[in-house]
Amino acid sequence: MQEFIKKYSKNTLLISVLLLILSIFLMLKPLSSINVIVRLFAGIIVIDGIIHIVSYFKTPQEFKIFSFEFLEGIVEIIAGGFTLFFPQWISTIFPIIIGVWIILSSIIKFQLALNLKNVERSNWLMLLLLSIITMVLGIIIIFNPIISTITITAISGIILFTSELINIVEYIFILVKLK
Repeated sequence: MQEFIKKYSKNTLLISVLLLILSIFLMLKPLSSINVIVRLFAGIIVIDGIIHIVSYFKTPQEFKIFSFEFLEGIVEIIAGGFTLFFPQWISTIFPIIIGVWIILSSIIKFQLALNLKNVERSNWLMLLLLSIITMVLGIIIIFNPIISTITITAISGIILFTSELINIVEYIFILVKLK
């Protein structure tokens, strides 16, 4: 059991060091990180599209009438290809999509708060306040998409760095204790 824990800790330590390096990259080069992430995402979409097309041709004939695998595959390959060839455009529009989603979500919460106004102990005022704050954040993201994305990426890097640093210390502690 001890050998398994040592091996597991060493493997996890290696992964933590790699993630620590990634976190430094996210903090120091957030815009480049976004482009790499967008390209990786595009590659995954293209691969998934190919899998759907292959799956369509492997589907028995009697089920093909109900299958949208081929269409889904084509759409994913086109979307992934577009994303691969225009990563800057996708990187720019993605925060706007997120901002719109946040605003729509906050509008729903705003309405929910108003609906709960007459319910005792519903804490509707807190929900109303939080929905307004969320809406403002969504508006900020829409009007400053690049700055928002860079900031979020850098903060993610800081959080990942802190988390992996803690993991490394924990695994070193475990390895020292097991010796």
